[in-house]
Amino acid sequence: MTASCEEDFQPVVEITNSGHVTKGVDAFSLSLLRAERQMRRLFTYLVFQSTAFEPKDVKPLRDALGAQGRIYFRHFEAGIGELSGTGIAALIGTQHQGLRNQLSDAMDARNKIFHGQLTSDRNDTTMLLQHVSHIRDWCRQLANAAQNTFGYDGFQRPSSFKKAPHGIQLSDRVTRLIANVPAYEAYLVRLARRRL
Repeated sequence: MTASCEEDFQPVVEITNSGHVTKGVDAFSLSLLRAERQMRRLFTYLVFQSTAFEPKDVKPLRDALGAQGRIYFRHFEAGIGELSGTGIAALIGTQHQGLRNQLSDAMDARNKIFHGQLTSDRNDTTMLLQHVSHIRDWCRQLANAAQNTFGYDGFQRPSSFKKAPHGIQLSDRVTRLIANVPAYEAYLVRLARRRL
């Protein structure tokens, strides 16, 4: 696990190791937020690799994404593959399908829990902490692979709006797809309309 991923999950570890009655749902919620943020940050990092963008463009890029209210985890996942030419499955490798299935199960459980619905598989503390472990495994694998491939793991701070380290070539492909802010806005609209 990259150091920044480990650091980001430290509060989850502390909650998991606590004696709090709500530790299962608390750790579960924080873990899912981290997985979703990691995916969004990897996506915005790749977008920023376009040669059209520099620090002055961060606010318009953020505003464009903020204005598109129908972009979710699966859209970012697809966008990462399109922008980089390397899909998440290829990044994670042989463990991808198992980890992705576990992550999907966790997201299904989250949707029911957050909407106050009963779940058929009774998500008690033990089950929620299993989800936490699976989510963390997903984030760990993706962080390691993304760091090696893109030069960024989705967790490093302060911002995902930075250029790749010297020697990592991402800009040509991204620039062809997103040549300016209006092209980014149009790309987000197309991405949101896709059935994934």
